[in-house]
Amino acid sequence: YWLSDRAIEIFEENDSLSEEIILREGIHTGNNNKYLRIWQEVSKKNFSDEMDGYENIDKNNKKWIPYNKGGKWKRWYGNYRFVISFDKESREEMANLSGHVRPSENMYFREGLTWSEISSSSLAVRYLPNGFLFDAKGPSGFKPKKSIEFIIGLLNTPVISELMFALNHSFRYKVGNLKKIPVANFGDDDSYERCENLSSESIQIAKDDYDSHEESWDFPQHPLVPQGAPSLEAAYDAWRKQATDDFFQLHANEEELNELFIDLYGLEDELSPRVALDDTTILEDELDRDALEELDDERDDLSDNELRQRFLEDDPDDALFQVEVPIRQFLSYGVGVMLG
Repeated sequence: YWLSDRAIEIFEENDSLSEEIILREGIHTGNNNKYLRIWQEVSKKNFSDEMDGYENIDKNNKKWIPYNKGGKWKRWYGNYRFVISFDKESREEMANLSGHVRPSENMYFREGLTWSEISSSSLAVRYLPNGFLFDAKGPSGFKPKKSIEFIIGLLNTPVISELMFALNHSFRYKVGNLKKIPVANFGDDDSYERCENLSSESIQIAKDDYDSHEESWDFPQHPLVPQGAPSLEAAYDAWRKQATDDFFQLHANEEELNELFIDLYGLEDELSPRVALDDTTILEDELDRDALEELDDERDDLSDNELRQRFLEDDPDDALFQVEVPIRQFLSYGVGVMLG
């Protein structure tokens, strides 16, 4: 009864998300303790993120496959921590467990999107690369009529958070609720392509940030290494400037996507495109999140340049970047290189 007339019209006028993309719940292993591991716990020679089917797993003698299991609140990319034992022997064992469910097998290993079923906040949707299996707590979407990037961009906006609340008052994002989300269409290709490009760039920025940490199996080297600087201090300064640029680009992308979709759905009088600085989910460890939240309260009184300069502040009492975090990460990387 509290929905606005416009929100009610949105549900009445548009097709639902279930007509745009296949949404599915995932696997119940029946015994997570036996069949799931953090990826660093398993032998690299038995792991692959390039499999596309059971036959390929068995042919290449692989056992551990990337397993999407939800995770913390995070948009665009990441939370890829788990692997599942899924060789022929494990599959056969699981099939005999009373708690094992293996639905939607024709969607396994496909590129898609995913989200965490249980969240502490609004819906946060991420890109799901090829080669993954997915858990009941990490439901996923596949084979969209529109591009996967467009759908991810839409689902990460306050428009969807507002409409989702009409379907479910909790922070539990079940497949059945998401299927009912109304999907509006742009009347021109330029707006569609702009949303698609903004979302694609956001995914790439988030991926680059995620892969710059050792928690990613695609981690190449610590980001201080390729700066080509004459000293550690100079490398840190160069990295911090690039990281700041990436943060503001992602933040700007998110606010522009919000504005485009709010206009598309005709909710300009009800929603704001503003994104809190601490809701931009890269540099999660490197930035002081409490200080970022305080800065967000002040940002309306600052020019863009003044806001950026606050990120580059060197005074420890005012700095947003926690210098000890990347330096500690760099030392960890160095020890790993020396020990092989």
